[in-house]
Amino acid sequence: MHTKMVSTPSNCSSLQGEALAGPLATAFFLLITKLYFEKASIGKAEDYPPDFGPDLLTAHNPLFDIIIVGGGPAGVILANRLSEVSHWTVLLLEAGDLPSSTSDVPAFYMSLKGSNADWSYYTVQEKSACQGMINKRCKLSTGKVLGGSSSINNMHYMPSLSTDYLEWSNQENHGWKIENIERNYRKHENNSAPMNETIFGNFGELSLNFINQDNEMKNLIYQAAELMGYSKTNPGDTTGYQDVLGIIDNGARYNYAKAFLGPIQARDNLFIARQAFVTKILTQIPKDRRIQGVNVYIDGKQIAVKAKKEVILTAGAVNTAQLLLLSGFGPKDHLKQHDIPVIVDLPVGQNLQDKVSALLFVGIDNGTAESNPVLTADNAYSFIMHRTGEFTATNVNDVVGLINTEDKDSNIPNILIYHYYFERNDPNLELFLNVFSFDKVIKRSILQQNKAERFIVFAPTLIKPKSRGQVVLENDNPFVKPFIRGNYLSEREDHQTLLSETEPFKQRGAHFLEIDMPSCRNYKYCNEPYLACAVRAMSYPLSEMVGTAQMGDLVTKCDARVTDEFMLLDGIRHLRIVDGSVIPEQITGNVETTVAMMAENAADQIKKFWLNV
Repeated sequence: MHTKMVSTPSNCSSLQGEALAGPLATAFFLLITKLYFEKASIGKAEDYPPDFGPDLLTAHNPLFDIIIVGGGPAGVILANRLSEVSHWTVLLLEAGDLPSSTSDVPAFYMSLKGSNADWSYYTVQEKSACQGMINKRCKLSTGKVLGGSSSINNMHYMPSLSTDYLEWSNQENHGWKIENIERNYRKHENNSAPMNETIFGNFGELSLNFINQDNEMKNLIYQAAELMGYSKTNPGDTTGYQDVLGIIDNGARYNYAKAFLGPIQARDNLFIARQAFVTKILTQIPKDRRIQGVNVYIDGKQIAVKAKKEVILTAGAVNTAQLLLLSGFGPKDHLKQHDIPVIVDLPVGQNLQDKVSALLFVGIDNGTAESNPVLTADNAYSFIMHRTGEFTATNVNDVVGLINTEDKDSNIPNILIYHYYFERNDPNLELFLNVFSFDKVIKRSILQQNKAERFIVFAPTLIKPKSRGQVVLENDNPFVKPFIRGNYLSEREDHQTLLSETEPFKQRGAHFLEIDMPSCRNYKYCNEPYLACAVRAMSYPLSEMVGTAQMGDLVTKCDARVTDEFMLLDGIRHLRIVDGSVIPEQITGNVETTVAMMAENAADQIKKFWLNV
């Protein structure tokens, strides 16, 4: 029996109001914090279940039916759906804490990258991508916070295409029929965006709406897209330029934890432990190769927590791979290298994939207009009191192009294009550059040019790369981050596809900024070798990682698979993985949205197995 206790809480072609600074900024921060908690209902601890961690530490031989490792989208959906079974006890373990009030403000999403709510991973030094980043290492952002990356990212909600699941849908008896996949998307959607036609659901927990209001720069992007032959389409359409849906409620971020855990706090069979870092998966070896539970580290102490039915990993492609390796599931030679006993020899950590973008800075003009500051008293008041104004916007990042560079008539895109806009002397530009960890020479060059002109940043993004990377251990210490070898753009085809996206801009007289990139100084500005070098220098992974514990059937994926069609780990009983690591090949939509669908599938499968329904 578990008792809940509430713990205290150059050309390359042929706002209105006073800005806040100094003491005024400090005073305003205190005011905005007070208003948040007393009026705005933003960032309240009461939006989430209380922390069960202190009680877990004092429990005698803690035992639960289900243990879920990771409080991201999949983890919180599973916690919600499985705790619907009133006689099951469900424990959710999250390494991070509650989202900050800042996370609820859409305009501040960039400031969350590199914060305490971010695992802030870096790859090892790359050879073909991130050549303009500090030490040529790519920065990866993934949420270390309740709600996972949905609490710190750009709030986009983009389901994948049915063509992404053709291989999955062959597994007709395991919930991967296309109609089941579509149903599991619709199940939790609550779309209130004004659209003439929509495929999205209207009765689920997850609030969806458009993120930004219309503005001059968004209209300019759509006009440019029309000139390139791409029409404006609706969210859910497979190609074209569109305003994507955001996970937004009344102008504020609505992360998955708030959506799926907040309304069910009263369930006495659901327990949420925060700042609870799982260090090892426990197994009964050689007795019956069954999962026993996990070791978890809370407040400087490590305890064992047992599971009667299942342990479910929902920690993401990096963390899940690391935990499996530390627990003896992985390539036997790699495990022996670190003196880790081998339980099951599996290709864990291999097949790492990520979408890869290249930033193209295009100058617009050298007009005299300067940036209107966002952090003003008027903007803050509008957001706090009315959920309107600049704080509800995310620049022009919600405009996304879905295109096919090889066949313009195809309805299956191979490139996504994201956008950012900066006025002259834009105070947000430095933060933007820091997010990508650009080296000081490139950063200085861009900031200097921003003093003279405004620009749009186009970010063509490779959806399905050929390049593959891996996650491997540095040592057997769970508190030491693993080595991440992205190998981004290591396949020539990947680099060529991104490079081809510079051609339309050249043909239309786009004015690329002449950025001082140390690795490209030996090439003539804007010729093809220069642009090829620039793509390598300005490319970065989107932190949409998949594949490190890939799912497959016994016939087509025998040598490469780690999990079966039910997302259960091969060679062990009752250890399930429900996150991006099991996705065998990169998908068109964002991984977070797809993982949420997978969690709905997994919940159905778990209930069917254990309840015989």
